[in-house]
Amino acid sequence: MGSSESRNTLDFRELSELDRQHGLPDHTRRLIEACWDLDAAYPDRLLTR
Repeated sequence: MGSSESRNTLDFRELSELDRQHGLPDHTRRLIEACWDLDAAYPDRLLTR
């Protein structure tokens, strides 16, 4: 993830996409958000999407 793709840009757009997935369970959404947080905390171990 590049410096321009911070939590406030790319992830915000992806979160908006999650909002459009009406059947997405809340626990799945929280898991995805936790993965994004871990990406930021451990940049040397980025998860592939």
